[in-house]
Amino acid sequence: MLKKDIKNRLEEIKRNNIQLQRIIDYLDCAKVEYGIVGGFIKDCILKKNTSRDIDIIVDAEPEFLKRMIKDLSFFYSMNSCKGYKINNIDIWCLSEHLPFKAGLFKPKWKNIPYSSWLSIMGAVYLPRKNKLILGKLKRTLKKKHIKMYCPKKFFNSEVPNKKLLIIKLNDYILEGYSIDSNLQKFMKEDIKEN
Repeated sequence: MLKKDIKNRLEEIKRNNIQLQRIIDYLDCAKVEYGIVGGFIKDCILKKNTSRDIDIIVDAEPEFLKRMIKDLSFFYSMNSCKGYKINNIDIWCLSEHLPFKAGLFKPKWKNIPYSSWLSIMGAVYLPRKNKLILGKLKRTLKKKHIKMYCPKKFFNSEVPNKKLLIIKLNDYILEGYSIDSNLQKFMKEDIKEN
């Protein structure tokens, strides 16, 4: 049922977003595997229609993405994963996913949930296979308690968009979520740095 809800919501957004529709059509024509990750899946589980953006990871080389953006004539900016930001769509390569590139995890779809720094972000839906990999997302939402995956790896890695991550954590706290001690330490360290 959840996969059906996610698939239907993605189709609905695709109908209203010509850029997303063109990207997915391009990936499907090229038979490139791609995954929808992050807040979109969380919002589908919570039955919220609040996803402001779509995050897509593709199992292709960076040259493929570069060619796709050129072929589709999109205006873009670069995102922190050496991918592309096209309005409300972020798209990057599986091999460029920062925890994979740093050698913290093998670049496999099953590792996506555990390579997203936080348990609330850890999920991937593979539309072409109609496969959903949730990690600990459902448990996180049920208990309203966010954990940091692999704290040793997290603290030893460069965290992109650290300020944005802390803003998101504060938003979750305001929504009634609690955070584990590692995340509390991470937020306190940021305060000390500033």
